[in-house]
Amino acid sequence: MSIHALSLHPADPAFRPPPDFADQLRLLDFLGDEFDYFGDVRFRPGTSFFDLIRFERTHNVIELKPSADGLTELPPQGSRNFVQIELSSSDETGVTCGCNIRDPLCPVCANPLGDWGDLIGAWHDTNAQSNCPDCGHGCTIPNLNWQHVAGFARYWITIQQIYEGEAAPTDQFLDLLAGATGCEWRYLWCHL
Repeated sequence: MSIHALSLHPADPAFRPPPDFADQLRLLDFLGDEFDYFGDVRFRPGTSFFDLIRFERTHNVIELKPSADGLTELPPQGSRNFVQIELSSSDETGVTCGCNIRDPLCPVCANPLGDWGDLIGAWHDTNAQSNCPDCGHGCTIPNLNWQHVAGFARYWITIQQIYEGEAAPTDQFLDLLAGATGCEWRYLWCHL
């Protein structure tokens, strides 16, 4: 089974939101009811979720329900009906990416900057910086243009059941997150 998700994270890889951040997301009506997902806490979308996350399209999901005869296949439904949200954090800054990762681009001239694996390895080993061979711009590895397929952070808002390019946070939501935390936010699509 493939996992497709839209993940949002602070632009500062070391930043962690305040302890009441989930409550702030509830006040925005981004988060709805909490539920147990195999021992983890997940959330259903709140009443403003679809105003804050803009869907360009949706994909079909086929749900299998247990029945006396085994599993019964229900008619296909739009993936919006199966969205769930997870809030997670880590003590250490980490990278999130999936099999859809691409080599990053220079954030100034948009030229490719080399193999993504080598760059992430250099960041992990030495917190290296990258210098563009074309324009000379230098920046940290997390601040390269990862084309919304990789991110570096300690805190994540992960929305399951969103394919790459299918939905994205609105500018309004990114501004609300920045206002609540004092930190710019970014997003990526991950396919595992």
